Amino acid sequence: MVIRLLIFLASLFLFGACASSESVSGTRAERVVSEIHNPASNKVLVACHRGDWRNWPENSLAAIESVIGMG
Repeated sequence: MVIRLLIFLASLFLFGACASSESVSGTRAERVVSEIHNPASNKVLVACHRGDWRNWPENSLAAIESVIGMG
């Protein structure tokens, strides 16, 4: 019984530690979008696309050309 209680409490702790206070369309995403559209921003934002990684090696030219062909 004590073991089950410890597992339950540990699960609650881990769930609380992993829970995010932001929603999916929350404030972080809105800040990123505003930085992208701000011409006076001094921040460098890095974005990438892995390409068609299911059919080609990830991040390869063939994978990128494949997704370009997909539109």
